[in-house]
Amino acid sequence: MAVMLHEMLEENQLTQGKLTCVHEVINLLKSSQKIITMKWSYTSKIWVHGAYVTYRRRKPDDREVLIISAGSRPTDNLDNLIHLDCFPL
Repeated sequence: MAVMLHEMLEENQLTQGKLTCVHEVINLLKSSQKIITMKWSYTSKIWVHGAYVTYRRRKPDDREVLIISAGSRPTDNLDNLIHLDCFPL
């Protein structure tokens, strides 16, 4: 799976997106970088912050996967926001 990352320069100013693999995102999280889901609001013309992204080891294969916090809204869900499987890495 691939993830599109944008570096935040300041409020509602992002760099051009970079297609990144999940392992790179997990390494960023391990180095204490904060990563959140975001969605463009066409009506307000701003980025709307979603949920904080973290990772965990999934049983039984002990693979590291990206997750969001348990109380997040459905629109913050990584599965709803990241559909980039068709892009080659």
